[in-house]
Amino acid sequence: ELKWDFRPLKRGQYDEPMTDVYLIVNGKSFFVSKIYYSFSETLRSGYKDYEIPSDALASCRGWWAGAGIDYWVIRKDNELIVTGRDIGETTDENGEPGDFTGKPVKVTTIKLD
Repeated sequence: ELKWDFRPLKRGQYDEPMTDVYLIVNGKSFFVSKIYYSFSETLRSGYKDYEIPSDALASCRGWWAGAGIDYWVIRKDNELIVTGRDIGETTDENGEPGDFTGKPVKVTTIKLD
């Protein structure tokens, strides 16, 4: 069983939300990150829209003031790989709105018993 655990912390210098992100695996808590966003779980029905890999076991999104991060979990053999990717709202050189999606980066690996 996998589920996210978002623990809000004291707000930052510019009133930004701070959160400790944990992944609960079969009742055991694993630290993922401490970061400047408010988080919510991404439903499987939203994976395609958010460009989350279809084989992800769980996903969440952190967001604040036009920027954020996606996290997702993939199982590989006896490990869970947590991957993160920066996201944000942008404008192009003509002032047209758009979206920024960064390159996925491994955040942590959780070994399964």
